[in-house]
Amino acid sequence: MVDNNEPNDLNLSKNENDRSIQIQIQRCYSEAHRQSSIRSTKNVKTNNLHFKIRRYYSMLLVKYHWKILLAGFLLACLFTGLGFLKQPLPDIMDPSRGFGARGPGTLTSQLIVMKNINTELTKYNEHILKMYNEKKLKAKMDSEREYIDDDDNYNNNVEDLNEENTNSKRIKRDFVLSDEDELEHLLTSNVFKDLTGSDIRQRLSNTKLSSQNFLNLINEYNTCNFSHGLDENLEFYFNYKNSNELNNNLLTVDNLKSLCKWDQILINSLNFKSNCYISLPKFIQLLNNKTNCEDLNEKDIEYFRTITSKCSDVYQYGLLEALAEVSKQKSDIVNLIDKNKPINKFLKLTNLDEYFCAYKNFMFFFYQHLVDRDYTTQKSQVKYASLILSNPRQQPIYDNNFIFDYYLKNFHGSNYHYTDVNGTDLYGINLSGIRMEAAMRVIGAEMSLIALAITLIVIVTLLYLRSIFISMIVNLGVAVSVGVSFFFYRIVFGIVLFPFINMMAAFLLIGIACDDVYVLFDSWYTEKAKIIMEDLPEQLETEYTEANKTPQNDTTHTQTLPPIFIKNKFYKQTDEIEFFDSIKHSAIYKELKEKGININEYTLNMGYVRVAQLSDQQMIRVMSGTLHHAASSIFVTSFTTAAAFMTNLIAKLPSVQLFGFFTGSCILVYFILVITIIAAFVITYEKYLQNLTCKIKLKSLEKLEKFYEKFNETVSLINHKIICESLPKLIIKLRFVWFSLFLILGCIGMFIVFVQPKLKPNSKWRYEFFKNDNKFENFEFILRDEFQAYLTYEQRNLTNPEIFFVFGIRNSDTGRVFDPDDTGHLVYDTKFNFLSESSQLWLNNFINSSLNENRNLFLSDDIVKEWDHYLKHMQLFCSETLDLGDKLFTEKIYLPFESKRLEKCQEETNKMLTNSDLHEFEDLMAAFPRRIIFISNGKEVNGLILRVNANRTFIDFDNVDTYYHELVEFHDKYVKTAPDGLNTGWFISVAFALYDLQYQLITGTYSSLIASMIIAWVFLLFTSGNIFIAVYAIICISFSIADTIAIFVLMGWELSILESVVIIMSVGLSCDFSCHYGVAYINSDRDFNDGSKRTCFDYRKNNKERFVRIQDIFKRVGSAVFMAALTTFLAGLSMYPSGLTSFSKMGQFLMLVMCTSYLYSTFFFVSMCALIGPTRNFGDLNFKDWGLMIASACYKKAKSHTRHEINEEERLNPISLNTINNNNNNNDNNRKVVNS
Repeated sequence: MVDNNEPNDLNLSKNENDRSIQIQIQRCYSEAHRQSSIRSTKNVKTNNLHFKIRRYYSMLLVKYHWKILLAGFLLACLFTGLGFLKQPLPDIMDPSRGFGARGPGTLTSQLIVMKNINTELTKYNEHILKMYNEKKLKAKMDSEREYIDDDDNYNNNVEDLNEENTNSKRIKRDFVLSDEDELEHLLTSNVFKDLTGSDIRQRLSNTKLSSQNFLNLINEYNTCNFSHGLDENLEFYFNYKNSNELNNNLLTVDNLKSLCKWDQILINSLNFKSNCYISLPKFIQLLNNKTNCEDLNEKDIEYFRTITSKCSDVYQYGLLEALAEVSKQKSDIVNLIDKNKPINKFLKLTNLDEYFCAYKNFMFFFYQHLVDRDYTTQKSQVKYASLILSNPRQQPIYDNNFIFDYYLKNFHGSNYHYTDVNGTDLYGINLSGIRMEAAMRVIGAEMSLIALAITLIVIVTLLYLRSIFISMIVNLGVAVSVGVSFFFYRIVFGIVLFPFINMMAAFLLIGIACDDVYVLFDSWYTEKAKIIMEDLPEQLETEYTEANKTPQNDTTHTQTLPPIFIKNKFYKQTDEIEFFDSIKHSAIYKELKEKGININEYTLNMGYVRVAQLSDQQMIRVMSGTLHHAASSIFVTSFTTAAAFMTNLIAKLPSVQLFGFFTGSCILVYFILVITIIAAFVITYEKYLQNLTCKIKLKSLEKLEKFYEKFNETVSLINHKIICESLPKLIIKLRFVWFSLFLILGCIGMFIVFVQPKLKPNSKWRYEFFKNDNKFENFEFILRDEFQAYLTYEQRNLTNPEIFFVFGIRNSDTGRVFDPDDTGHLVYDTKFNFLSESSQLWLNNFINSSLNENRNLFLSDDIVKEWDHYLKHMQLFCSETLDLGDKLFTEKIYLPFESKRLEKCQEETNKMLTNSDLHEFEDLMAAFPRRIIFISNGKEVNGLILRVNANRTFIDFDNVDTYYHELVEFHDKYVKTAPDGLNTGWFISVAFALYDLQYQLITGTYSSLIASMIIAWVFLLFTSGNIFIAVYAIICISFSIADTIAIFVLMGWELSILESVVIIMSVGLSCDFSCHYGVAYINSDRDFNDGSKRTCFDYRKNNKERFVRIQDIFKRVGSAVFMAALTTFLAGLSMYPSGLTSFSKMGQFLMLVMCTSYLYSTFFFVSMCALIGPTRNFGDLNFKDWGLMIASACYKKAKSHTRHEINEEERLNPISLNTINNNNNNNDNNRKVVNS
């Protein structure tokens, strides 16, 4: 118990602490409130429906607060439990799920259809391969049987040996025929590009490098069998630390010795027992037949340059790549079709391994993987070099778990402990392609940052609202809203895909939750203070007096109330109008002045407001006012923010759509919690929890408690001085300056975003997981472009990519958009008939003319040759069926073939495949074209695919966009005019996947941005009810967003999935503060209808009202808005240290958007209101009167329509109507008699 006899720092001086003075000050405040035209909440009589609903709902909250609180949390826990327990938890380990665009009109959906087509082709290919394997087995058995028969017939007549069937002859011819003739033919004909077999041999022999001279190197290579596959080895990449120095060439003795030390450091760290590793120093060591790479000298390096220079010519010509391509593993069906390719036959029939440059693609591996791509042109320098550990997964210890633990221990974040070795530095790593998996595993650890965010929020809430219970309810509400939203997400809507960026909803919700709760409690205490000033002074006087009359040694009493008013330490008298000037002629004001008390120096003590006890009726009034001011403001911010997220559904990117849907759902659920459970908690807190700490007092903590109370009082006074007094004065005085400054900044932001340098789409098909200094990211975004193996792989789909023209199959993606595993099924065009004569003629014209003539679009030579080759084979195989006669022996192709005969020909071809021997089968398969693919069900052709290479290299978005629209024009010109069944054809390319993502990001982002702006404006308009406030707010939001995005553009951000989400949700987060200010401006408690005549053009007269409204803005929501911005800023700050780019960038965004939106809303929006803000009811939209007018008009129209029908009935049937009227008159007379 605090001793009242001891000096109390919180109380006034001895004279000022007199209870009668406190009561006199209170009466002055009450009188000043009445004189200030502040609307009363006591004994209000009105027919306003909104007011009645608020009062009734407030009564329910006050009366049944425990029941509402308990029932709400039990229901929320039930939903949360069902959401997490009824179905398996979603898999977030693969962030690429939902990464691409999908939906009607997207190219990615067409690629999914192509994937389904490929599945059907795979089934057919498996059927062909099964037939092929059976024929090979039969041929082998027949061959063995033939040799046995030859032994049995050795003494028989010679004529018996000639009596062999046709199949045996072909098989024997295939086996007996020498390869010399075939090789001789290949030596004189083109095998690769314009090179004959002899040219290839000559180029390799010119190097004068025999494999026998490098047995040490070859034996090491043969033993290890290095994989040419990407992302299969453990790869470490090095460079010189300071690239500006002259010694940045790794191909020096000192740097090679440093790399040699790096080899041992990393191999020892992995405990790698095998000797199967290769690096630049080890390569040079083995090339010079040395045992240790630390013994290298200049002579060894020069010899290495000589050898690699000799092989460089054949490498640069592409010959080594062509030979490596032949030996790569391909599908069996491709090998079968490509079996007769010249280069395949040549490699089979000749021994190129005798030449060192061509030996098992070893030098090709060197150029592709060990040195950077510039070494072939700058043979004296190596900028980047690699260390590659071969096939580590062959040893059981090196599984994914081991590799991830190795990464986490040695390379992740602050765990990286390697330093450079004499200037050479470890620059990047690729650990068997586990980068994405590592990022997903790290997410679990990074989610611990939520604990940091919660800790910061708790600290801020304790300082601001002085309660641990409020901090708990904020975080508990966040957890519950996420759980309930997850229930609707998984159970109600049945959405399977859960993108990992959904995990960031928790961070966003923490900031939004604090915003809502701070506004709610600020409004509660503001309304409570208003009730205190408004009620009878005698009632509060009694309460105050009774509380302070308690004897010092009376421990039964709960607490001593603090003084109602405290002296403002920061008060300075000015010439401006004071709050109490309106009552300076009253007796009580003069009495205080005679006592030497300047009442303007005193301010209402919010500590007293917090602990003052209210009756249930007073709580109903306070809650009604709180809902009037706070609920409408929270409603606008919640729904505009949720709508901004929900507009992500416009974008056809599943991960973006689902993030917007899930986060928007969380915000809406939290809004419902605020106006139900948390509103009920406010009553519970007010009645039971607020004074709990005052009832539990310990003598040992008295000094700490006094310090805490004094600290809170000082903070409250500082907050009141800065937010409620200084800030509005600063804005009002410099309103022209603030308005002009932020207007210019907003225009600059617009220029940067839309003109130059403007927001650009992501230029690479790569997703950034870790921060830029991470070794994984250095490899992914820098080194992939420096090493030819990875660069070739990436450019393969971008240099002359294949375009597929598909006929007979609709481009309809029938799978569920939000389920990446559901690819749907193929939809066939029933009108497609490849065998019809019109289809034959059109396809022949399309291939030979349309494709061939548009050489600026297509490289059509191959498909024209294959089509001609295919038609000639058809004529050859089906000569009798097609009834060609003498035409068979001419070079001319006679189209169209008769459709019925061609159908029969197709049946015969299928029979030939089934009944043919091995040799005939291979000839038939070789005749099938690679660029003209038939999709068949075994009986008929259901679809047709034409493969043609684009005559274009895809460099950037604009380049691909131009080519795509040229293709659209070509398609509309030639394909849409085709016969029925072919006119529904469409085109697609794998290379369009990145373009489609970029296109959908651009269109979806800006469409969603515009939609969210429109929705925000509509909500503002309906909530504020004033068109000018809504327009001012949307201008402020637009400039705030423009400046936010402009800063990101200047930071080098490109438009990818995360950036798209960030930009769209910037609307929701930017509009909160402007909404709060706008609603507070309109819903001022003052009654400005003073009876004076003013028009909207009386600028100076209206300024007084504007300034008063602005002061009311900051008194009511100024502190709450600042604290909401601070808490969201802290939530972003807690995410920034994350090692994951997505978390770190989201943290940067939250911090930046809070700064820009707070500054723009406070200094630009409020300045605009101070300059041209609406006064009185100017610009108000009276929805109630409009509704009544519409209802009245509808009623009059219905009444006139009824009257018209009656008149028409009277005209058509006057007798019956008169009878009815007479009966009605008689009934009326009878009623009068009965009543009398």
